[in-house]
This record gives sequence, C-alpha cells and structure tokens, in this order.
Amino acid sequence: MEANPSDAPGRLDGSVAAVERFLREMSGLAGQDSESRVTPVLELRFGDVLTLSSVIADTAAPGLGITAFLPRRSQPDYGSMTSAQSAMQLSFAGETELLWHAEEGRYVLTRKILLTDFPDERSVLDAILDTADKAWEMHLSLPDAGSSR
Repeated sequence: MEANPSDAPGRLDGSVAAVERFLREMSGLAGQDSESRVTPVLELRFGDVLTLSSVIADTAAPGLGITAFLPRRSQPDYGSMTSAQSAMQLSFAGETELLWHAEEGRYVLTRKILLTDFPDERSVLDAILDTADKAWEMHLSLPDAGSSR
C-alpha cells in the first residue's frame, strides 16, 4: 500500500493549524517561548537582518507574515525606497512592502505569502530566508548603507 504524500513528514496542508504548529515547534527549537502566545512568532536573525514570522489568519486568505528589520541607518531615502520596492515586487512571490520605521531608524520589509503556497515545512523556512536575503540586498542597494548606527 502506497503512503499518502500529504501524510509525509514535513508536509503542510495549507491550514492555519499546520503552519502554526510548525512555527511553534521551530520557536521551541530556537529557545523562544512559543507556548505563552496565542499565535506563535518565530524570530530568526540572519547576520544584521532580524525576521519575525507569524500566521495572519484574520483574512479571507490566511498567510504567513514575514517582517524583516534591516540594520539601522541615519535617515530614509524615499526616492531609493520607491525604486527598491518596485524592483522587489517583480522578484517576490506574495504581497510585499518596504516601510521606514521612524522610531527604530531602519527600513522594514513586510511580506505576506498565502499558506496554500507552502507544500512543506522546508518551503516556509526557505521563504523566511529568501525574505532576509532580499532585505539585505535592498539594504546594500540603498545609498548610505554603510552608515548603520
């Protein structure tokens, strides 16, 4: 008898519960307190880029929200931000937005990907890593990237 591919270890069924379970498991492995939160948030640092990932379930099409915090900088460059965001839209799956966080003095890249786009757990981690990579590329492409505080 053949095994059902949807029952394979690491497979996701596109449900909120499956992705939340995976994020809770990864949070626990990373030493983060995931049990005290209603919705788990996975916090990962890739070099100078910090990512926070969580399920956005309060919409008609639930998704994975990934927020990447770029290194601090002296001031925003809105012209470069607009061109960087346009280029990003062409290379990214899902909804993306590049924002300036005035209190923190840094750019923030947000991305939402539909849960049904993730066939397995590895694809979730790939999306988080890809978001961090794109955020770093964006940081390097903006003027004055070397003046991080």
